[in-house]
Amino acid sequence: EPVGVATGPRTAPPMLDGYDTLATWTVEELLAGRRSSLDTVSAPVAPVVVGEGRIAMATALALSARSMETTLLHRGRVGADAGALSRVAYAERLDRQGVRRVRGRPVRLSADGAWWSDDAGEAGLLATDAVVLADRRRPERPRGMERLACTVRRVGDAREPRDLTAAIAEGREAIEAFTRSLSEPPRAIR
Repeated sequence: EPVGVATGPRTAPPMLDGYDTLATWTVEELLAGRRSSLDTVSAPVAPVVVGEGRIAMATALALSARSMETTLLHRGRVGADAGALSRVAYAERLDRQGVRRVRGRPVRLSADGAWWSDDAGEAGLLATDAVVLADRRRPERPRGMERLACTVRRVGDAREPRDLTAAIAEGREAIEAFTRSLSEPPRAIR
C-alpha cells in the first residue's frame, strides 16, 4: 500500500553564540506556547524577528499588533517567497504597524540584544529582549518511515520547503500516481 507523507517544514535555527544569554524561540515554539532558550514563557516586549519570507513578515505583524516594538532582521528582499501584490501588501502593513526593518543577518546574541552584519560590512546591535527565528526552513521528516513495508513518497514541504502551490500540485501528482498504480494489473516478477 502506498503512503504519502506531507508533514511540512520547521525552522532551522542558525549557528549562533548566545542562545543561553537571550530568550530565543523558533516561530513554531512561540506559537505553541513553549519555553524560550532561557526557559521563559512570557511574551517578548521588543522582539527581533529573523527572516525575510511570508512567515517572518506575518510573525512580525502579529507581534507588533500586540503593541510590541518589533524589528524584522532580513538578509534579502522582504517577501521574496510571495507574489508581487502580496509582497507590496505585506510591506505596507509592516510600515503601517511601525515594524522596523533592518537588512542583515544575525551573527551573535547577547544579553543586550542581537548583533548583526550585512554584506556591505555594516554591523550593529539591535537592542531586544527576545529573538524569534522565522527564517530558514527544513523538511520535517518522521523517523522510521524507511522501515514501513510499503511505498512511501514525501511530497510538498516534507521534501523541500517552498511555495504552497507547488507543494499542493506535487501532492496531487503523487495521489494520481498512487491511484494509477492501484488500477494497473499486477506485473510479473522476473
